[in-house]
Order: sequence, then structure tokens, then C-alpha cells
Amino acid sequence: MQDRIRQLLGEVPPWSAYMLLAIHEQLAALSSADELRHWLAGLRHDIPHMPPLLLALTGRGPYMSRLHRVVYNEWPEHWLERFDEPAFRASDPILTGPAANPIIWSTALASIRHPSQAQKRYIAACRENGMLHGISFVADERNHRIVLSMSGADAETDLPLQQLLKMAWAHIVECARRLLLPRDRLFELTPRERDVFDLISNGETYTTAGHALGIDSDTVNKHVARMIRRYNAVNARHLIKILLSCNDFS
Repeated sequence: MQDRIRQLLGEVPPWSAYMLLAIHEQLAALSSADELRHWLAGLRHDIPHMPPLLLALTGRGPYMSRLHRVVYNEWPEHWLERFDEPAFRASDPILTGPAANPIIWSTALASIRHPSQAQKRYIAACRENGMLHGISFVADERNHRIVLSMSGADAETDLPLQQLLKMAWAHIVECARRLLLPRDRLFELTPRERDVFDLISNGETYTTAGHALGIDSDTVNKHVARMIRRYNAVNARHLIKILLSCNDFS
């Protein structure tokens, strides 16, 4: 660790190096999602010129359509509301494309050579809302993606800030993984429970879910009953609401 710190001290300007060490110490000391939110808000005080910031978790693969959690936000609410639509999220090259750090939004959008109709609508919405420019840092976990983004043209041109965040990103990811992902109840399910939940949350009955999985409806019922007890749900519908809730960050 000490060798890595000495390397970082040589890679960034002195003011950035001191801030990086402070970031590492502060993030390691955080113990809750609320403390992480307060820490992100504190960056505004430490870096007054920092563009608007967002930290979010989004699903990957089969979870892309339903798992999307905004952890911290300085962006316009009307823009974030668009991301409640799975089809809109699926058209975002930052959420669906390969991970890179940083991802330059204008470059990512320009790389879409033959956009689909959904992508055309997404790009048009970005243009109308002033969201064509920005940067994102992305870390992929097994079923989800951690995304830290800053919006605006300044975010794409502020190279010292990009370098600082690039150096600090591993610490931010580790903190997010420690404080946020264990509380994401969807990923606490066993593989079989996840299969059952995927089907019933998409409207399948116990009978049709069992047929799809090669088990009988009584076995499906037992899996659902076990999840209901674990999460203190009233019934299957309440269980679905609990597991898909976007506010499960206590």
C-alpha cells in the first residue's frame, strides 16, 4: 500500500496528492450509505468548481431492466425521472457499453454510428436537456454496475479533476461495494430464489414459473414463502415491492 501511495504522489500535483490521501482515509472510515452521501456532498465544499455529480447503481444483464438506484444526485430531477424507464436506460451507452475510466460522453455518443430509434430518442433527449457532455467512471460487479458521473462540458475538459477522480476511483468503488451492495437485497437471493423471483415479478404464476424451471408449483410456493418470511413481507406482491424498491439504502 505504501508503495502505491508513493506512486500516486508522483502522478498527481501536490494539492491533488494530499486530497487523494484524505479521500482514502475518509472513505475507509465511512460506515453507512448516509455517510457516503454526506461525503459526496462535502466534495462540493472541497472542490467548488466541480461539475454536478451523480453516484448510481444499475443492473447488468437480466437485471438491467429493473435495477437502478440513485445513491447521490446533483442533477435535475426531471432528467433523472427519464431513467425510471428501462428502455431509456438501455439506450444509454454509459450504462450499457464497455467500462472505461473515464468515459467521455460526447465521444461515446459520437461512436454510435447507426443508432436505433431508441438511441436516436435518447440522443435527442440529451441534446434538449443539455446532457451531451460529461464524464463517467464505471466499475462492473457480477450483476450490477457502479457509476460515478459528472455532467457538463467542463467535466470533459478539466483534466486535473479527471486525474484526481481516476486515482480515487478504486477507493470510491471499494466504499460503495462495502456500504451499498450488501444492502441490495436482490443480490442476497440464492440462484434458485433469483430464478423464481425473476419469473413471478414478471407476472408468471406459480404454475407457469414452475413449468419454466422444471419444478412443481408447490416447490415454487416454498421458495416464495421462504423469501416472504426472510424479508417480513405480507405476501408475494409485497415481497416484489420490497426487493425492487429503489429506496433500500438505510
